[in-house]
Amino acid sequence: GVGFAALAVHLERKTVLKGLQMLMEKKEAQRLLIGPDYLGKFVIESVSEDRKEHTNLGIPVSGSVTITLKEVGDG
Repeated sequence: GVGFAALAVHLERKTVLKGLQMLMEKKEAQRLLIGPDYLGKFVIESVSEDRKEHTNLGIPVSGSVTITLKEVGDG
């Protein structure tokens, strides 16, 4: 049902955000690819989340994530 789908999205969102947070804390350069295009190596400087819509149970179903990157070269 809709409740299960919203919960699945909520759990996946938490997993993705936790992974981004861990990469940010490591401060290690990561390759940035958009489709087949390699754009260089970047460090994640910040991650923020904006939850726009919630179910009646308070589970977020719509939102956005902003990631601030700093290019560090290809070294």
